[in-house]
Amino acid sequence: MNAPLAKILVADDEPGIRQLLRAFLERGDFQVVVAQNGDEAVRLAQEHVPDVAVIDVMMPQMDGYEVCRQLRNDTRTSHVPILMLTSRSTVGDKITGFESGADDYVTKPFDLNELLARIRSLLRRAREITVRNPLTGLPGNRLLLEEIKHRMQQKTAMALLYVDLDNFKALNDAYGFVRGDEAIQLLARQIQETVLEKGSADDFIGHIGGDDFAVITTPPYVDAICRALIDRFDEAVVGLYDSADVERGYLRGYDRSGVPHRFPLMTISIGVVTNREREFTSLDELSRTAAEMKKYAKQIPGSSYAVDQRSNVYGPASDSERRGRGRACMVGIVSAEQDLLDLLQLHLAKIGLRVRTYPAGQDLLAAVRHAPPAILVVDALQRDGSAWDLCRQLRERKNLRHHPILLLSTDPEDEERAFRLQIDAFLQKPFSLQQFADCVLGLVARCPQGPERNGVQDEDSRSGG
Repeated sequence: MNAPLAKILVADDEPGIRQLLRAFLERGDFQVVVAQNGDEAVRLAQEHVPDVAVIDVMMPQMDGYEVCRQLRNDTRTSHVPILMLTSRSTVGDKITGFESGADDYVTKPFDLNELLARIRSLLRRAREITVRNPLTGLPGNRLLLEEIKHRMQQKTAMALLYVDLDNFKALNDAYGFVRGDEAIQLLARQIQETVLEKGSADDFIGHIGGDDFAVITTPPYVDAICRALIDRFDEAVVGLYDSADVERGYLRGYDRSGVPHRFPLMTISIGVVTNREREFTSLDELSRTAAEMKKYAKQIPGSSYAVDQRSNVYGPASDSERRGRGRACMVGIVSAEQDLLDLLQLHLAKIGLRVRTYPAGQDLLAAVRHAPPAILVVDALQRDGSAWDLCRQLRERKNLRHHPILLLSTDPEDEERAFRLQIDAFLQKPFSLQQFADCVLGLVARCPQGPERNGVQDEDSRSGG
């Protein structure tokens, strides 16, 4: 089936111009509708919504500027690209045209081929806008899928970042959809700024829909983009909340069953898939894997990202490896209860994680100066001071900025205080070993890579572990 011809509305009070343009454009495979004055142009545009409107400025009854204004103020025609024709060529006339809503401007006498080129340019631009998200202006699913297909066909190195807002519905419900739109636009801007700063010139940003975004980059840029975006968003997100809610650290709301809940301030979760270790045979496989990694990232309190590191060669990965960084992570546990330390160390070792235990906070602080564990587990029961002071000191260290912290406490009220200190996870004692293991495995996705990871390995070699 042939695609329908693009419809062009031509409005000009000169019969010769109307006839010339109709004949020329119809030979170029366009459907043409003509109007001899401004009133008729508005009526025909409303009845036969064109793909492009070519409007003469000087017409009786209603000039082209007013036609342009009326078309822009009508929801039926507000999207139609408008090209103005005029015998006036002053800068002021052009400014008036653009302020009225025109998209392009051609001065009489004009070259027909140039006019045709401008019309086709407006048509291309209009078709591209339809595949862009109207809220953010970013490419939507269609352009995103085409870009992924192209890179898969070219077999070039690729990383797909699937970015999503956490606790977005709570903000939308509490403040309304206008604030929700502001949150989506904020994230869109920050993704663009971050990719421009930390990515490459060939990177691609898409708006999947709602609060879901995608970034196509290459593997070497993944960590820099994810970490910078998380830092940037966590700093800016407080501006979307009322001061009382920011001070409290959460929103009060209800789930779909009407049960009251406390919803933390919005964070972002990023699922990352690359073709560095495995080859994807279809778009469906790639998108499902990205969604899976985003799901793992969402299990971690606070903003986080999870990188898939499975390969086609070695077969299925363990649960911890699937979460992004798995068995290379070192878990450090500090508690005044030696029995608890021994029990937790034994259980984590059984599931393949390496563990260091510390009987006092000062021991942990001494260790992190040289080779910090990738995940920190802090028991509220400390023998040499306050667990809160210890957490503050850990968070103040630059080399621990991206290291997840899990707090263990018998007091349920400590959960709120933990959020305020940017502690990533909270477990109330007593808990089951399975609960503890699941929580730690969820944090594994945030194990730092690079220098910190090498530092852990160096510590092992020095200690003979």
